[in-house]
Amino acid sequence: QTEQYYYVFPESALLYWVLKRQTLKHLIALKKPSLSRKQAQTFHAKDIMVPAAIQLSQHKNLSLLGKNYKPEKLPIADNIQKIGRSHWRAKILGFDNFGNAITNFPREQIKGKCRIEISIGAIHFKVCDYYDQVPVGQPLAYFGSMDFLELGICQGNARNKLLLMNGQEVDIFQIDS
Repeated sequence: QTEQYYYVFPESALLYWVLKRQTLKHLIALKKPSLSRKQAQTFHAKDIMVPAAIQLSQHKNLSLLGKNYKPEKLPIADNIQKIGRSHWRAKILGFDNFGNAITNFPREQIKGKCRIEISIGAIHFKVCDYYDQVPVGQPLAYFGSMDFLELGICQGNARNKLLLMNGQEVDIFQIDS
């Protein structure tokens, strides 16, 4: 809940765009429905988000939807560490169904036309626009549809192959041209 609106998001990365324009008032981590009823096998809209939206529209107590969540625990862009003038440390927020890692690093952090380098420890990711810009099995980094940095493997599963985890730190370096 912000000062103006109520929102229901499938993931916290989307909240970043709202918080750039509005002040957060209340945050709830939605609880999953009991397993006593049949649930969808894919997207949680039917089982989690729609019931929450209905309760919000009926002005029910927000605490009925789940447990309170502290905003400072959100893994969003405001939680990126600025290490140096051209060095940031971001985190992996989660993974898509193909094993690509989604980070909390938005494209807008990069100023102007420049080269960036991405690494997790000794693993280096080539920044690409398309998967076929690296050989099959090689790591790459790209900005996804929500303009957040994503990490993948060409024709592979980055999560499994590179043993990536939620919350893992990602180093981003801007190399001036």
